[in-house]
Amino acid sequence: KRPSELGEALAHFREAIRRKPTDAQYHINLAVTLRAAGDVAAAIAAFRDAVRLDPQHASARNDLGLLLK
Repeated sequence: KRPSELGEALAHFREAIRRKPTDAQYHINLAVTLRAAGDVAAAIAAFRDAVRLDPQHASARNDLGLLLK
């Protein structure tokens, strides 16, 4: 994606989290977009939030593990 598209997506997901902070999928969407933007530290934090909210979410746990390698 182009940087402007990533910026728009990040803004969208951050607003979604602001409105519904307990939705793990919003945190996952943010994490995936942050990873695509190259911000690995922030992506890890967002995946951790997602796993905290939904510990059984397999793909969030997997993606977090891959980033922590």
